[in-house]
Amino acid sequence: MAEREEPVPCQEIPVDNLFVMLDRSDSYLSLYNREGMLSLPEGEAELVRFRE
Repeated sequence: MAEREEPVPCQEIPVDNLFVMLDRSDSYLSLYNREGMLSLPEGEAELVRFRE
């Protein structure tokens, strides 16, 4: 989780790697972007940064 004071340089991240998180359950992240929706097992996620 990104710290509130820490700037997140979104312009440096490829658009294909930007997602909106819809929900976070015990073991899955529900995400979407321009390509569609994705349910990702949290254990398979590499680096995930998000802001509330």
